[in-house]
Amino acid sequence: MSSPIAILGGGIAGLVLARRLHERGVAFELFEASNEFGGMARTLRYGAFGVDTGAHRFHDKDPEITAWTGALLDGAWHKSHKRSAILKFGRFIEFPLSPVNVLRNVPFTRGMRYAWDFVFRSRGEPANFRDHALTRFGGALAEDFVLQYSRKLWGVPLETLSLELGTGRLKNLSLATVLKEMCFGERKKHEHLDGSFYYPRGGYGRITDALLAGLPAERLHANCAITALVRADSGYRVTTPQGERMFAAVAGALPLPKLCAMADWVPESARSLARKLKHRHLVNVFVMLNRPEVSPHASLYVPDSDCLVTRVHEPKQRCPSLAPADQTSLLAEVPLDDATAAQTATRVPAVNRLRDETVAALARLGLYKKDEVLGAEAHVISNAYPCITLESLEQRRAAVAALEAPGAFYCLGRSARFEYTHLHQIFREAFELADRLCERRPAVQPVAEA
Repeated sequence: MSSPIAILGGGIAGLVLARRLHERGVAFELFEASNEFGGMARTLRYGAFGVDTGAHRFHDKDPEITAWTGALLDGAWHKSHKRSAILKFGRFIEFPLSPVNVLRNVPFTRGMRYAWDFVFRSRGEPANFRDHALTRFGGALAEDFVLQYSRKLWGVPLETLSLELGTGRLKNLSLATVLKEMCFGERKKHEHLDGSFYYPRGGYGRITDALLAGLPAERLHANCAITALVRADSGYRVTTPQGERMFAAVAGALPLPKLCAMADWVPESARSLARKLKHRHLVNVFVMLNRPEVSPHASLYVPDSDCLVTRVHEPKQRCPSLAPADQTSLLAEVPLDDATAAQTATRVPAVNRLRDETVAALARLGLYKKDEVLGAEAHVISNAYPCITLESLEQRRAAVAALEAPGAFYCLGRSARFEYTHLHQIFREAFELADRLCERRPAVQPVAEA
């Protein structure tokens, strides 16, 4: 293409697309509203401590993507085999759930109830997330380890959630799994458990740094929010506070409702559907501690409804250089709905209150003593997770279709396509879009139905 391609959004999806286009000699212009690139893939520093803007892991699920990312980082990452756990009954219980490990760590009577409900659970075809959990685990086990947590995380009735949010993590628990673990021990976990993952040395933000290092600075526009998108005969007019520019093609990596609101060709019916789509937002609370370790796990999930925290991870367990040798830290996630996030993000007292409540909550969980806290920081992550309800499946399909209808406009990434995808999947999506743009073929991507 002779005209540059506009990329709207400087998160990881937009940066990977820019890098792939640049590698093939295709001009682009990338616009980012904030003063930093990387979106959720950034690493923050607080003195001797480092922390990512989320509990990130790079799963080795796509060999080409893994190899490309490893080369991008010049091999500066390592493979971790640390497992996640659920903090329940004062114990660390492996997650995804391992039957024998669960029974070893819960009260005897509760374990017997799990076994009973599991054996006599419904075998029907699930229609939603709640039913999926019940048919996989049985009532008691699902309630204690999946449903409580999910209500807190998503903030909506679980029977309204799509199966899309559960099929990847709640699979393959069976009586065969129990027998394998009993006969072969811990090394013969069934495939329902988390696999290993890669992690960059120095933090997840190193991926963003490596992407930026290979891109021409004059093509990267920070502090440059998109204010309007207009369809014209020769392409698309992109408006920012700095002026207007025409582009033959546009890749939008911003939240889907925002793209629909700005695009003048999207009918009001599709805009209305897009406005109904909900994201889950986070307050991330980073607590620095005067102790060498909290737990050996990659992430800790906190299902109990009386605790505002959903997930905790210890950065040092991903990369030792993220904390001093004799100290450690925790990053806790507190989910927010749209209204609370809008109020909290612009009010320092509200953020500080959530920070202090979270620090106290983690101490009550027994993760540390109050006098071990060296300091705490908090920041709001907007649009962290798309809340994919059954109703939203048709809403997102119609919104994406309306945006892409004129041709040469493409929705890219988790927020723009309103899909719950992992990093390797986002990279793959950007790779495929770059290929289509370079080949000058229409890039109409199917929208997932469920």
